[in-house]
Parts: sequence; C-alpha cells; structure tokens
Amino acid sequence: MSKPEATLQNEDAHYQTLLLLKDEQWNIKYLYDRLNIIDSKSSALLRFNGVIFGFLGLLVFRLVDKFDPLTQQSPFPYPFSMMLLCLFCFLFLAYAEFCCGIIFYLKFDRITDIKYLECYKKNFFNITIDRERWFRRALLSTYLGNFIFVGLFIAITVNELIALY
Repeated sequence: MSKPEATLQNEDAHYQTLLLLKDEQWNIKYLYDRLNIIDSKSSALLRFNGVIFGFLGLLVFRLVDKFDPLTQQSPFPYPFSMMLLCLFCFLFLAYAEFCCGIIFYLKFDRITDIKYLECYKKNFFNITIDRERWFRRALLSTYLGNFIFVGLFIAITVNELIALY
C-alpha cells in the first residue's frame, strides 16, 4: 500500500469524510492535530540530528587530534577525504536543521482576517502540504548525512581493529 500524494484535493477529500462524524469540535481538532504530527516528527528529527552532530564533532576532533601537521602523517587512511566527508555530513545535517526551522515558523492565526473555519481550511491545507514537503527534504537530508556518518564510523572502526592486530 503506497502513501497518497500530498495534494490539496486529497487533503480536502480526507477532511470532508471526517466532517461526517457530526462532532462540532472534531474538524478544528483535526486541523491542529495534523500540524502537531508534523511538528512532533520534526522535533524528533532535530533531537536525533543533535546527537549525530555531537558524535560528528568527536569524530572531527579525533581526526584532527591524531594528525601530525609536520610530517603530514595520520593513523587514519585518507585523512583529508575523511574530513571532507565530515564536512558533507555536517552540511546535510545542517540543511535538515534548516528545513525543520522552516517547519516551525508559522503564524497560523494571521493567515486570514476572517476568523471562520472555512476561511482557514484552504490556507491550512496549503501550510500542511508545504510543511510535509519541508519535512521530507529534512528527512532525506538526514538520511544522506547519517549514511555518510555511518560509513565514516565503520571506516574508522575497521582501521582501529586493524591497528590492534
């Protein structure tokens, strides 16, 4: 089963079926629950990326600490390539952090002058779709950054194991 594409028509169709529940407050709760789900996922992604940033900082410190600038020697193979990969990892994770920052920037109470739910609906759906797109960009960037980080971690671990024997 594939995920439905986030379009204005799909959002409205889903919302219209939920309106048939005959609960007067349900539609407002639904709108804010949708935003809350995206915010919660973004918050978890920010925390996870923060942990990876910490480990990335330790990795960079270890690479720099073991490098001898006078002899240009390092116990790690290809130290400049490893530093470049750390930079790419940092850039991917920083872009994910930026995307999550965009997600959290919202002034929902100022998107329309009239305070009726029907006036909010189209704007709300557009905001939700936009936030989902930013979240997907953040998630892809996190995947790429973590893929590079895990590769670096495996390379350094294998190098340390080889040095032990």
